[in-house]
Amino acid sequence: MGPRAPDFLTSRFHSLTYPVFMNETSHGADGTDSTNGPKPPEIRIGDTDRHKAMERLGNFFADGYLDIDEFDERTEAAAVARSQAELDRLFADLPSESGGTGALAEPEPGTPGSQHAADAPAELQQVSAESELQALLEKGKRLKIFDGFAFTIGLITIGLLVFTEFEYAWTGFMVAMAVALGGRAVLGISDDEEEILEEISDSESKRRTERLRIAAEKRRQIEQRKDLS
Repeated sequence: MGPRAPDFLTSRFHSLTYPVFMNETSHGADGTDSTNGPKPPEIRIGDTDRHKAMERLGNFFADGYLDIDEFDERTEAAAVARSQAELDRLFADLPSESGGTGALAEPEPGTPGSQHAADAPAELQQVSAESELQALLEKGKRLKIFDGFAFTIGLITIGLLVFTEFEYAWTGFMVAMAVALGGRAVLGISDDEEEILEEISDSESKRRTERLRIAAEKRRQIEQRKDLS
């Protein structure tokens, strides 16, 4: 048996290591970590927060992120939520208002999806009908910018004609037309494609209007039940 370490070294070793071990593993009687103390209470919310949450859910429903059953369930939950954490859980799987992920988004570099796309044969990477539609929708967004400029120029021209005596104010209409036609030429949008864009826009507008109507009706029903209770 080897020589025993001096007592003062042994006690010094325990004084350095034992408190650390206790700090890492000790818990309070209620099961909480005694080193961190009790968890802070959840933040309470009021009617304004609940109404804002229901409005956000209505927008997500109108944009197609939620079906009618999911919208009903989450709106009911928002109406009776008591804490901010309860509201946050209702939006955990939804994108921010600034924009969604998009079903046609490109895979992030370095992900399995991007690696698979890189390794796929060239003949399997042909443009699909969905990607063609997505490209057309992108053209439609840019076309709206050109049309917006043309519309603004037209309004300015009308203002000049009505409120001034500028001799060449009428040329603004020609400029507006040139901007509109030029945008179509630059983007390469045919008459058939523009007709498709108009049909899609009308369909989306009608669908969104109907969903907003349903969302408003659901919110009205919830508020009526709260008033009666």
